[in-house]
Amino acid sequence: MSLLNHCKRRIIEEIISPVRAISASGSDGYLTMVVDQFTLKVISSCCSFYDIIEAGVTIVEQLHSKRQPLRKMDCIYFVTNEKRNLERIQKDFEGEGMYRSAHLFVTGFRGERMAGFDILSNHEGLLRKLLAFKEVNLDFIPYDSRAFYIDIDGLFTTSLDLSEKLQQQIMSGINTLCKTLGVNTKPVIRYQASGRVEVSTECKNLAEKLNYLQNGGAESNEECTILLLDRSFDTAPLYIHDYHYQALAYDLLKIPVSISNPDHYNILSNTRLDNTDLKNKDENQKMDDVYEYEVSSTGGKKEVKKAVLDERDSKWVLYRHEHIGNVNQAITDETLKFTHNNVTAKIHRGENKGSNFSTSETIQAVRTLPQYQQTLSRYWTHISLIGECFNILKKNDITSIGEIEQCITTMLDSDGKSLTANKQRSNLLTVLDQSALGKSEGEFPIINDNNDKLRLILLYISHYTGINNDDLNQLIEHGRLSNNDQIVLKKLLGLGLCNSFDDIAAGNGKHIHKYELNNKERVKYYKQRLRNIEINLSRFEPLIKTIIYHLLCQLNIGNNSLISYNSFNQNSFNEEFPCVDKYNANEGSHYLLGNLNQIQSHSSIPRYSLKNKLVIVFVIGSITFPEIRCVYELMNESNSNIYIGGINITTPTQLIRQVLHSK
Repeated sequence: MSLLNHCKRRIIEEIISPVRAISASGSDGYLTMVVDQFTLKVISSCCSFYDIIEAGVTIVEQLHSKRQPLRKMDCIYFVTNEKRNLERIQKDFEGEGMYRSAHLFVTGFRGERMAGFDILSNHEGLLRKLLAFKEVNLDFIPYDSRAFYIDIDGLFTTSLDLSEKLQQQIMSGINTLCKTLGVNTKPVIRYQASGRVEVSTECKNLAEKLNYLQNGGAESNEECTILLLDRSFDTAPLYIHDYHYQALAYDLLKIPVSISNPDHYNILSNTRLDNTDLKNKDENQKMDDVYEYEVSSTGGKKEVKKAVLDERDSKWVLYRHEHIGNVNQAITDETLKFTHNNVTAKIHRGENKGSNFSTSETIQAVRTLPQYQQTLSRYWTHISLIGECFNILKKNDITSIGEIEQCITTMLDSDGKSLTANKQRSNLLTVLDQSALGKSEGEFPIINDNNDKLRLILLYISHYTGINNDDLNQLIEHGRLSNNDQIVLKKLLGLGLCNSFDDIAAGNGKHIHKYELNNKERVKYYKQRLRNIEINLSRFEPLIKTIIYHLLCQLNIGNNSLISYNSFNQNSFNEEFPCVDKYNANEGSHYLLGNLNQIQSHSSIPRYSLKNKLVIVFVIGSITFPEIRCVYELMNESNSNIYIGGINITTPTQLIRQVLHSK
């Protein structure tokens, strides 16, 4: 079952329905629901407003917003267990109180569990009206059928910069995901042991804490495997242009994902009303996953439309992981087929008059017919989205920039010939110099967008060792990086996401590609891949696909038809991604979250049992759309059951803003 459907079912069946059953006679079945920022994101990701209405909730309000008393109504509070939330709920029941009764549901317990009980138990007015207090075990945000994230503040970090609070949030998110997916035995926990010593140490520490939380449950039978990766395991997806529909659209059109503040939203609109009803209290604040575009009405007036890019749109689900060129062809063919198969549409196209309308003109004509508007609006959204992407690709010559990116990440040119470090460095400096002069000579493009220059430099630095301070300053000078760009670069160096300050300080000026040092098999794989793919600009592939593939092999999942991924042999895989030793885990340490076996849902709703082995991959940092796509591809190839999550989801464009404004 889709992760979205799992969460929707739990919200309706485990939170709303039980309250409605006991409150229907007392308050005419009208319920109000109060949420915080985090739970609003949870609900809006998987439920429409009509789902909530149908389940019995009349009003949804934010906890920390100004609310009117509704003393004849029962209230469902669905919040995180933060102190400020519980104290605000107490205030709701001072004096006459805001509501007839309170039913309190918390997502999970982060930190000391007893602290929440202590806060609530000291308020007589609340205790008189508190009819339920339950832990839901839903402390993550589902993004689509297979992806999730756990933070709404737009943080960009790695294991080197994890606060205790964020560690607790990660552990609670992963644990409650396991509960939601029906994991009944203790998961096997693997972690990244390769890379920088301090990174592997932090990954191991977090894995051991997570392992300790699982103690007391049924012994593991490999029903579920959790793999913890630090964001530094593969930095290329953070910077490179990807040409698949979802990744490209979000990157080029700067569509936000997993970062917008719910305080800026109309509460009901954010719970996924129809596209035309989406509203935003702050016009400068873009909403997550919302594409805005202009259409012309019948009178020629321009009108701004908003479309939510999510799994309610069947075309989006069908094409989001396809190459943009293939999507363009498919959408065009479908649109023309629709118009040609309709007699009335043909007349409006002027076909009998010898007119030769474009696809967009055809749709504009047919849009005047009410019976076709709903169908065509779906096509129009995608035609507009694709058209904008192609315009930016052409304007910024991104495909030419993309060829340089592919060379850096794979060590191969489009013909499969190996490229030396000197050649790559020379090419990069030539591109930066020509871009600074605004004059192109030869095969290289002029880069007009400063973000594209910064991304290219970051990509190079993250793939080559031996870079020293002089080399770094040379790249900054030739790229004419702004002060803000230099701030971003230095922050990423501090996080170890494009080499590190220590690496730069120790650099000898002799640039060597990281694959030459420790992963020559990866280059062989790219040569093999280049022979099999149709599009040269997609010869790079995120490393996460190879890692998960080898994990599936360890679990004996999959079949011989899978592509051969040559980056690891099975022995080296176990060394680079070992399991937490259940006998050596530090059981004497005190972790505030408590033992997972004690954190049970109080609901009587039965959990779904797992039919297949389950793999959960969590990246300590942000995950990207290309990596999410890899999970779907592997599932299709191997018939496996995989979920991927991170602290949040990002795009290369969004990443630069996140890092620049991070503390």
